[in-house]
Amino acid sequence: MQNLQNFHILYINLDSRSDRRRHMENQLEKLNLLNRIDKQTHRISGVIGNKLKDEEYLTKIAKEFNINIEKMCCDYWFSRKNFKTMSRNKERIMGQVGCYLGHLRAINYAIQHKLSPVVILEDDCTFLNKKQISFPKVPSDAEIFYLGGLFWHQTRTPRPIPKNSHWLKIDTEYLKLPCAFAYGFNNIITLENTATLLTSVWMDGKGRDKPDDWRSGEERIRATALDFMFLNFIQRTGNAYIISDVKAVQSDYFMSDVTDVGKKTPKKPYKHSYFYS
Repeated sequence: MQNLQNFHILYINLDSRSDRRRHMENQLEKLNLLNRIDKQTHRISGVIGNKLKDEEYLTKIAKEFNINIEKMCCDYWFSRKNFKTMSRNKERIMGQVGCYLGHLRAINYAIQHKLSPVVILEDDCTFLNKKQISFPKVPSDAEIFYLGGLFWHQTRTPRPIPKNSHWLKIDTEYLKLPCAFAYGFNNIITLENTATLLTSVWMDGKGRDKPDDWRSGEERIRATALDFMFLNFIQRTGNAYIISDVKAVQSDYFMSDVTDVGKKTPKKPYKHSYFYS
């Protein structure tokens, strides 16, 4: 068995959301996951997508990701050639962009500091056990693993859980997993492959929705919301696993900082349960 003590932990939190920071740190303290000697627990400052219209902030973020300003500005993200979204609401689009960049910042931090294995959390993650989060060893071939998610079943009758199986490989013909509030990586290679996927939007050329190999770094991929990047590529054509039963859920207490600002997390057609009728 493993538990969260075996993992480095990064949690993403906007500087303005001290309430969410307290929510996360109170949980981590109760789980004895703060101020550890052998593993890092580190806060990642979130990126404010809508602030990219401010020239000073734009320049700072573009420099951090080593990208030309022209490929970081709002107009770049508003183009569906670069960022695919069904929304026409510019504030909502840039909220998604901020989320995308915040997660990429966390992944880059893990790579730069050689943090593996690592779990990445959003600041509205809520653990279901307040004393210890334990689970069987993560499969060695996992390119991403989830401790929870909003489950989007693709069939009327969900597949039964195999007996004595705790890590379930995601098959997107039956199940898709939006949301990325509690996920992790086994090693630096899978972190680097995911960073390659997310940074390919800044390559030159036509963006593709179905690349031959999203890990290669040789094809430009049209970006979309962060959780759907994971869904469309790692879940669909890679090795993605979800723990059963889930160890964390997305709090419905906080209002969204990303999309549908001022609204709470939707529950249908998504649920937190792998198997339900």
